[in-house]
Amino acid sequence: MGYEIAVNKAWEELSACASDSRKIIFLGEEYSFDLSAKQCICCSGRQIKQYPLVLLLHYAIAAAKGIPAPAGEWISFRELPSGEFYYPAFRKRAVEPLLLKYGDKPRETVAGLCGRLPGIVKEYPEGDVCLLIEAFPCVPVKVIFRLADEEFSAGAVMLFDRNADKVFCTEDIAVLGGILAVKLSALA
Repeated sequence: MGYEIAVNKAWEELSACASDSRKIIFLGEEYSFDLSAKQCICCSGRQIKQYPLVLLLHYAIAAAKGIPAPAGEWISFRELPSGEFYYPAFRKRAVEPLLLKYGDKPRETVAGLCGRLPGIVKEYPEGDVCLLIEAFPCVPVKVIFRLADEEFSAGAVMLFDRNADKVFCTEDIAVLGGILAVKLSALA
């Protein structure tokens, strides 16, 4: 029920700040918003669940108001407003699924994710594998894996551009992290 209230509120806010239909790109897929019908349609025809819909609507609202360019500085979820408080839930939703899926895989398997998920732009030379994901235009996310070896267990971290909280609230960024984890986990 909570998402339904958030979705309705977001439609109202988007209608108030945008006068025409909108299109946005999320993880390489195009979404169209019909403001008069209060519908969001994925170009693939795929049904959209409520929690990603809230994220899509919040991005469309931010886009209508003007999204800042990425700062080029990376921060952890904990550095977001109230991020330290929400970190245990974020870790469970976004980080642990990645560790479970990829922590014991060879580097080549994890690096092979590049290009398989629309939005993965390139691999970076950080950690054992580092993927740069263009989640939304001007909202990049880095996912850095440290794979398990004889001495250390696997580790993973998601980093966000410093301006991410100018586009989304911390709860939305947690949802974004969870969606990315699900999408990346589905690729193996």
